Amino acid sequence: MDCPATYLDGRSSQTHQAMIHLLSDGVRVDDEDGNLLERAMFANLSLSPPLSNRDRFLKFAGGARCQLSEPEMIRLLDARLGSSPGFDMVHILESSWRMVLVSSICLIGFIWGVMTYGIPAAARHVAMAAPPAIMDSLSHKTVEMLDERFFDESELAEYRKVELRALFAPVCADFSQDSLCAGELLFRKGGDRIGANAFALPSGQIVITDELIDMARSPQEIAGVLAHEMAHVGERHSIRHALQHTGVFLLISALVGDIGSISSLATTLPTVLVESGYSRKFEEEADRIACIYLLESGRTTAPYQAILSRMTEESPSDSSLFTTHPATEKRIMAMQEIEAQYRRGLR
Repeated sequence: MDCPATYLDGRSSQTHQAMIHLLSDGVRVDDEDGNLLERAMFANLSLSPPLSNRDRFLKFAGGARCQLSEPEMIRLLDARLGSSPGFDMVHILESSWRMVLVSSICLIGFIWGVMTYGIPAAARHVAMAAPPAIMDSLSHKTVEMLDERFFDESELAEYRKVELRALFAPVCADFSQDSLCAGELLFRKGGDRIGANAFALPSGQIVITDELIDMARSPQEIAGVLAHEMAHVGERHSIRHALQHTGVFLLISALVGDIGSISSLATTLPTVLVESGYSRKFEEEADRIACIYLLESGRTTAPYQAILSRMTEESPSDSSLFTTHPATEKRIMAMQEIEAQYRRGLR
């Protein structure tokens, strides 16, 4: 079989119109005047893979190429040269708009799966693998930045600090089943921006504001808040949330062994805690753990529900312990259901 082709000698960009002849053992390429340009056996030839509906290139060992557009010649050369069936399948897929559509949907689904399940799972793995030394360092840097940007020195009376530390001690002890918790309660004044709030740091330190303490009407309300924050500590929600918002490169670095790279979260963790808050999933998980803890300690979740509702109504902030009012209502309903099931013995 013969067909026209565009010949490139491999030494310059100049093209030549040529005629390619398919022989029993190879091919011959002649110029327009019939002069021989190339002669090669099939063993010394290769055919470029199919790409959409574009022309294919027959490649010679010396670097020369012939651009082919004749489908029958391409089919015969494919058969003689034994092109990869994988390339043929790719060509079939990309030539069909239905297959392109299906592939696009699958790709979107894969990306959604990675974002929804893959990154959170990787963030949890990295957070749980972080050693206490890194947690302590990250917490120390976070407190420094919070003090510089958001907090003022606490004006709480010393005797109240002693009382609250005594209230916190058994909660911390009950949640501290490993070396994660530093068991320290830090007092700060939140001011107009932070208001009544509490924050759990990765090492187990809990920052609580004067405004939240003043808002509480009983020690049981504060105990509920502290249990909620300790649940965040145990599940390492702060680091997981920060990791999920810093992109995949930091996650990959940590997953391949560079755990120390998460110390760079010190620049983003304060903003995550104060301005972004936890995801609704993390808040609901901390609520559930805190509720079970309170119920198993012989208490009720009602005081915690009360201060949570009051914080949402009165605080100027929208972070950490609570989010929007409708979400708070759902969280309170979930706590009531947990307690009802517990009382019925269906826990």
